[in-house]
Amino acid sequence: MGRTGPHGLDDGLLHSWYVDEAITDAPGGGTRNDDLYLINTTGSWDLRPDAATAVPNLFLAADYVRTYSNVDFTSMETANEAGRRAAAAVLVAAGATEAPAVRTFKGYEAPEFAAAKAEDRTRWQRGLPHVLDSRRRAPGRGATPTSPQLTT
Repeated sequence: MGRTGPHGLDDGLLHSWYVDEAITDAPGGGTRNDDLYLINTTGSWDLRPDAATAVPNLFLAADYVRTYSNVDFTSMETANEAGRRAAAAVLVAAGATEAPAVRTFKGYEAPEFAAAKAEDRTRWQRGLPHVLDSRRRAPGRGATPTSPQLTT
């Protein structure tokens, strides 16, 4: 708000607004965000909801929604793709067969990486670190599927 002209909105149109409590004035000017950033964990993609839900008139569009564009982390790109998928689902639910299709993106798996991915999966299943992980962990200390210990 606070702008006028062809790309601004008149303050009289404002119903309400909200700024997250974690957004504060930064020392020296500007703003800062004290919220922690979401970092995905192994397997979290499988737990995400799709844009179209089992509720006929409920559609989701956000960076946490499952998308299929090979981006498995929260970003403006995943939020945009989720919005496109939600818009497409709204058109389907409304029976808008004459409406132009909403362009969505499909992920691409480069076949050149198949062997490396298979090796990585095998190492993970055996509790071994990634081939590029140079950190050494003491046996029995903190070994998990995401931080495996070395076996000798």
